[in-house]
Amino acid sequence: MKKILILAFAVALAVGGCRPEPFAPIGEPLDRVAGLVGDWSVVSVTQIDEVKLALEEADFSKDVTNLFGFYDFAVTFAEGGGFTVTPGEAPNFVGVTEGTWAFDNADYPTALQLTETGGTDPSATFALNRLPQEDLNLELRFERYNEGELVLSYVYVFEKATN
Repeated sequence: MKKILILAFAVALAVGGCRPEPFAPIGEPLDRVAGLVGDWSVVSVTQIDEVKLALEEADFSKDVTNLFGFYDFAVTFAEGGGFTVTPGEAPNFVGVTEGTWAFDNADYPTALQLTETGGTDPSATFALNRLPQEDLNLELRFERYNEGELVLSYVYVFEKATN
């Protein structure tokens, strides 16, 4: 009888201990649009040799920020979906100076698409390495292909201007 009581107590303890813990609320979802809207300046540009990276060879990346004068490259993203680029002395890697922007997916964006004013198809698409948020830099990745093979990529890090 004593064994049955101990067994019943152990079963009751095991079943009672399996209640799920209530999760604390995680808060409101991140507003990705609000995180992107504003004035951004390039703080670094890194060129990555993807061929060497794939072959696991050393020295596959290079900081080209000052080499090409990216220190004064800026872009402004407006709340209504417009953007303007001010390349300064740097090459305009976006390819256009104004147009509209959109995420590839509003809920779970992985890319930022820029379309020239009057255009229907994106002029440039950048992978989002880091989603724009309060107090975080924006990281965009642009990839160059040769005959379908990834050969170079560029990681652009932007800092949001504080007004």
